[in-house]
Amino acid sequence: MMAIIDLLQSQKNSLLEFIKSENLEPFNFVWEKKLSKFGLGNYVPIIRYKNTEFYFMFDQESGKHYALFSPAEDSIRGEAYPGAWEGQVSRFKDWLKFLYREVTQTDLWAEIHKYQFSDMQFADVENEPFTVPQVEVLTTGVNGIRQYIGQNKLATEEQMVQINKKLDYLIDGTKRQGKKDWLHTCLGVIVSVSVSLALAPEQTEALWQILKNSISGMFQDSKICLKPYMK
Repeated sequence: MMAIIDLLQSQKNSLLEFIKSENLEPFNFVWEKKLSKFGLGNYVPIIRYKNTEFYFMFDQESGKHYALFSPAEDSIRGEAYPGAWEGQVSRFKDWLKFLYREVTQTDLWAEIHKYQFSDMQFADVENEPFTVPQVEVLTTGVNGIRQYIGQNKLATEEQMVQINKKLDYLIDGTKRQGKKDWLHTCLGVIVSVSVSLALAPEQTEALWQILKNSISGMFQDSKICLKPYMK
């Protein structure tokens, strides 16, 4: 015989307060009923986050609370058998933290794939080594990018550690890569930095301008497009 198992209104109201405390918008959640994992024709409440596959299911086994949810701490789905309502609430609060983490993430892979590179960008550039004076000019340019990010507080300390590694790698590349290879590396690094920091268009444009200024006059007879183009 089918049975519909629900939560008390006071329980649902308390869950709403937890949602708000995690800075999540209550209007993005919707209540539904779903067949229990344990069958027996029982339908139990499930709360979903709109326009995603994320949910928290308030199941029961042998009259005790059981939780199924997505996302979990380090996987797509998770389950728990808290038994008592207090334990179920604890699992729900953990789930809200996992949910907030995921729905506030930028899809960096999607951002990266917006860019496309073409060999035509450096069609006439010879892959010859940079001269010592050119290395010095490029080093100043790359450090200009570092300075711009720092002065405008565009990165956290942790992010800055990773950015410095990328920019140091770029500087080192001027001494071991040919000009064409270095330009390709440079574009990749600037795109990576822009995406990882989720920079505004005008901030990304400023990075390209710093790069452009640093190589101005270095490739006078070559056709160079300094930016990757968007797909």
